Amino acid sequence: MKKPSLKTETAIKTMSLILVAALGLSACEAPKAGSGKTSDKGSGDKATDKNPATAGTGTVAGTASGTAAAPNQANQGPPELSDLPQLAALNNVSISKLKDSLVLCTVNGTPLTVESFKKEYRDAVLSLQAVLTSQPAKVNELLGTARSMDVKLTDEEHKKLLETARRKESLEGKAFTEFLKEKKITEAQFNEQVLMLGLAFKTGTKLIEGQLLNEMINRELLLQEARREGFYRAAMNHYIQFKHSKKYEQLVKNSSETEEQIKEEIINHEMMVMMMEKIDKEGALSDAMLKEQYEKSKEGFKHGARVRLSHIVIAAPTFDNPPLESVRTQIKRQKPNITPDELDKEEKILQAIQFNKAQALLERAKKGEDFKTMADRDSDDVPARAAKTGGDLGWIDLSLKVPGSNGGKSDQERLCDAVKDLKPGHVAPELVHTAFGWHIVKLVDRQPEGCLSFDEVKGTLNQVLSQQNKEATEQNWVKEKRKTAAIKLSDEFLRAAEEQKKAAAAATPATASTTAAAPPAGTAKGAVR
Repeated sequence: MKKPSLKTETAIKTMSLILVAALGLSACEAPKAGSGKTSDKGSGDKATDKNPATAGTGTVAGTASGTAAAPNQANQGPPELSDLPQLAALNNVSISKLKDSLVLCTVNGTPLTVESFKKEYRDAVLSLQAVLTSQPAKVNELLGTARSMDVKLTDEEHKKLLETARRKESLEGKAFTEFLKEKKITEAQFNEQVLMLGLAFKTGTKLIEGQLLNEMINRELLLQEARREGFYRAAMNHYIQFKHSKKYEQLVKNSSETEEQIKEEIINHEMMVMMMEKIDKEGALSDAMLKEQYEKSKEGFKHGARVRLSHIVIAAPTFDNPPLESVRTQIKRQKPNITPDELDKEEKILQAIQFNKAQALLERAKKGEDFKTMADRDSDDVPARAAKTGGDLGWIDLSLKVPGSNGGKSDQERLCDAVKDLKPGHVAPELVHTAFGWHIVKLVDRQPEGCLSFDEVKGTLNQVLSQQNKEATEQNWVKEKRKTAAIKLSDEFLRAAEEQKKAAAAATPATASTTAAAPPAGTAKGAVR
């Protein structure tokens, strides 16, 4: 299959409509226990985003409602549960066919039931639907996963998807030919989008099936630790505050769950968030770790010759750049009935006033008045003045040219040119005019080409590495907890699974017999394939 063309509004709308058909095919399929062999990539121990529209499966904390979420390409399935080797023999067991009250396993004595599994599976499938509808790129990701997992649509699914997609209720109440004409797509394009979406959805549900029990176990470990840490009281206080809000009223109104169930989910979610924050804080990157990474990556932090400037700007903007207004716009706003000639005169007067103000400041700076004090007090750069930075513009790499408008010099280049013959500590002898106004410029320092210092890149390094480190910290936390946790599949689950497998095996001979009776391929024109 080709990659879907999902750039148009038509395709997006078609996606959301056809997902209803896909749900009919896949959402009610029986989840398989322990089908974690779908991929050897990713980890069910990973904690990620709590938003059901963005979180990946295999999370620790799950979503706001405590459910598994839609899969991400980076997290295509957990490794087989090494602490539950019995699951290897349960790949074809349909948990949804078991009675709700049956206990699947216990985690340190706390039971996880078929009922909770089914609920989380349904919620996860709805999250998957939301993701595929709102993020077309996820369709391509899951199609790639489908190839690696060898997931395909059956002939029956293929047929049902196309039939359902062509119904009027799936096409905004229009006939199929009318819909194609209005959306300006061909029947072949329509079919391609439907089938690709259906395959992506089927793949997503398989990923969820394979990871859900693993995620439920991880989340239970997280909740148990949160209770030991004493987070229940704070979570309860949050629930009490939320209960008196309009959002809570809306939640209860739109939910099929009881208020007691909603309460439990809100409290559990808050405890998980607090526990995750504690884990992340304890695993935060230290300066030593950042410095080690800096040394390893030093070659990537090279810079050209550079200068560090400070400036005082006296505003006389010649263009509108909201919230900044040009001098002309300011005059027209104050005097809406002004004539063009009067506007030109007033603009020249105001520009001259600002120029004279800047010139006076320049003379004071050249005589040695403290530049930082002047910038913090007199500059029209309001944010810099409030931050008391002394007008610091930071380092400017001279090897990185910033294009100016209409092929001319950029404002940055004009500022740098003004100090190119100066020694550090000196102020440019002339004002520099830019589109923002008049600048008094001081050369703070000058450096030849070299490498950025650790202090300069520390913040960026921390930002880049923190998410990666956060994920590793959370994975390690869960792995360690699982090593000491008492995770045990229930005897009733194992018995029910064995009975189900025997029943499935007993039905196999009949299928084989029917297959044998079919005519061999190629025996006649139009033979069954």
